Amino acid sequence: MPDTQTLDIAALFGGSSSDYERVSHQIVDVLSEECGFVAIGHPAMVEQHQRANDLVRFFDLSHDVKLSMATTQFEPNNSNCYRGYYPAPEKRGYSDKERLDIGPEPGLVAPNLEGSEILSEPNPWPITEPQAGWRLDSIQYFDDLRKIAVVLMNSISCGLNLKHDVVDELCRGRNGTLRLLNYLPQLERSPNSDVSETPEIVDNKNRWVVGREHVDTTTLTLLWQTYPGLQIKGRDNEWRDVLPREGGLSVHCGDLFTKLTSGVINGSIHRVLGDGTPRTSVGMFLEPDWATTIRPPNIDEELSYAEHLLSVFSVRKKAQARRY
Repeated sequence: MPDTQTLDIAALFGGSSSDYERVSHQIVDVLSEECGFVAIGHPAMVEQHQRANDLVRFFDLSHDVKLSMATTQFEPNNSNCYRGYYPAPEKRGYSDKERLDIGPEPGLVAPNLEGSEILSEPNPWPITEPQAGWRLDSIQYFDDLRKIAVVLMNSISCGLNLKHDVVDELCRGRNGTLRLLNYLPQLERSPNSDVSETPEIVDNKNRWVVGREHVDTTTLTLLWQTYPGLQIKGRDNEWRDVLPREGGLSVHCGDLFTKLTSGVINGSIHRVLGDGTPRTSVGMFLEPDWATTIRPPNIDEELSYAEHLLSVFSVRKKAQARRY
């Protein structure tokens, strides 16, 4: 099984115009065929690696502190429905994970749509920080990765010779989601265990699926990870391992890319495999402003990003309710 390529993107942050164009074309070539890559060479790479390590210390907090940030689906007395903590299922299996979703700070004004009030809710923050300055580090990491994502979007636009205003419309503003994920260790099976399933081994490394294949509902995703497991499916339908690198960020495209690029670059189909080893990751999802008009795949009409997201969120919330 091949690995995803690693590209040095330092030229996008300073250097000659010829180097910028060369790297931009490299990025487009890789995304069009392999649908993802690992980026290195971005500013403050080492510092960002340490900051991501510090952020996932959130999962070391007590269960009660984390539940104080849970969405109303899990803690009805809480006020947050969209941003916040999503705990692992009480009935443990082989693909369990917990996550924390953080939005822009301060929050954005909600559009005038039914159910859209969840899009403007403030971020919940832990009563006790995992370490001093954790909240400020989270906000800074959000801002830093969003800037890198915008630079990459402009580079892709250059490599494809797209109209700048079209791409700029998808990037402007402050919107996005920072997602902290903790894939829990495998439970030992015993007569008294509540493990509810037997995993299906899917590769020669004795790994099973812990994150189902999907395409992100967004423009661009950047992901930092501590342990192998992420895979991206290329245009050739081959799964490629995305290996962690210190400070490296995996780059994959959201579902808005297909129509944006007329199919030259498609949304990246990806999944996560596990072998029972704990794994954490931090993903940055670059999102348009709520009112931005978009053209989602499999939908003929144009609609606002808020309308698209509310529709997707409703479906996913029902699916989660069946699993918990």
